[in-house]
Amino acid sequence: MLAASARPRRRLACLLASAAVVLSALVSGLSLATPASAAAPGVDISAGGPAAAPFVADTDFTGGATASVTNAITTTGLTNPAPQSVYQHNRYGNFTYAIPGLTAGASYTVRLHFAEEYWTTAGSRTFNVLINGTQVLTSFDIFATAGGEFKAVIEQFTATASSSGTVTIQFATVKDNAQVNGIEVFPTSGTGNTVTVTGPGNQTGTVGTAASLQVHASDSTSGQTLTYSATGLPAGLSISSSSGLISGTPTTAATSTVTVTATDTTGASGSATFTWTAGAPTATAACACRTPTSMPRCCCASGTRARL
Repeated sequence: MLAASARPRRRLACLLASAAVVLSALVSGLSLATPASAAAPGVDISAGGPAAAPFVADTDFTGGATASVTNAITTTGLTNPAPQSVYQHNRYGNFTYAIPGLTAGASYTVRLHFAEEYWTTAGSRTFNVLINGTQVLTSFDIFATAGGEFKAVIEQFTATASSSGTVTIQFATVKDNAQVNGIEVFPTSGTGNTVTVTGPGNQTGTVGTAASLQVHASDSTSGQTLTYSATGLPAGLSISSSSGLISGTPTTAATSTVTVTATDTTGASGSATFTWTAGAPTATAACACRTPTSMPRCCCASGTRARL
């Protein structure tokens, strides 16, 4: 017969053994969820053109031909337009872009950039656009949608990456040739960062006079490092990639369309477009000053003489 002091210990041991059995059963039925990984970043493509940060040189296409212009493209009213170079180049004809390396089943935003650079009337160029086999634009007319020639327009859609991690964009001619200038594919809002560049407004300056402009940008995620770039700056000016400060001395009188872009470490980017006019310095007319004997020195100003 067990001593009285041993009975509580035996009862406790039984309770612990029973608890262990229950816990083992509970744990065996648990399914521990792991956090879903973020969707793979997409890509920005300069269709038919060279790289213009953050857009890479033309890639991932099949079919079509390329063309380019030097005309300035108006981007007024657009949110995060592409750099000027993107709108000045295009791929045309019947062609397809297959964007690889995406996360299968993930949702992506597709932004298509257009600018009519050949026709001068509506109805001259129309075409269809299909994304993953679904028609998203029917008889699309760049000129009519943008409101004229050399005016940019952006069309935005949502697409799901295929089982192979691809988004396929097809351009099919209805009249003349289908055309696109730039393509952006990035994880749908909520899975990626948002970079916002504050538009500095139109700028003016003078050839031979130093200029300075600080570009300001923000990121939806704290702690991100932004890298700055710019296209279309007047000759003599440059931008600091680390600080966003534009500085230098204009060397040529001209009006330029400038696009500044800020890109974070995830590849998310934002941009702003404005004009910068560098005017010629004001000419100073030579003035001959006739000094009478009673005036040791004189100054000519607007045809008058004055004792100094």
